[in-house]
Amino acid sequence: MSRKGLSKDWGVIEQIFREGEILTLSLSDGKGAYGVPLNYGYSDGKIYIHSSGRGRKYEALTQGTEVCFSIVSTFALKTHEKPCKWGSSFMSAVGFGQPRLIDDEKEKLNALSVIMDQYGEGKWDFDPAGVKIAAVFEIPVDRATARVRD
Repeated sequence: MSRKGLSKDWGVIEQIFREGEILTLSLSDGKGAYGVPLNYGYSDGKIYIHSSGRGRKYEALTQGTEVCFSIVSTFALKTHEKPCKWGSSFMSAVGFGQPRLIDDEKEKLNALSVIMDQYGEGKWDFDPAGVKIAAVFEIPVDRATARVRD
């Protein structure tokens, strides 16, 4: 780990991916760049997200370009009597990958289960009509870094 807390240690990165609750997805399209917070799931080097089958996010995800995402797994504010001495401790990761729309129904159900497993364990009984209209994406993590600050 470097002086600034940057790390390429895959174990640290995966810990953050597994413990996080919100992923901020950064996209770019013809209208410009934007970010959107999402629920997600992580398994075996892949991020899974879902969307409706239309709209700006869907269009950006299906254009075949790389996306960026960030996840914060822990955060604590450190206060001080002097404003310039305030700070924070945290664990965060930034990753990159190219999204792929999942068409296969069995694969889609598995991906949706991974998303649900991020937040709790169970045997998930998905509504078939909802599964059919959901756009589910897999983002293989091509590269990522973590930052850990105590």
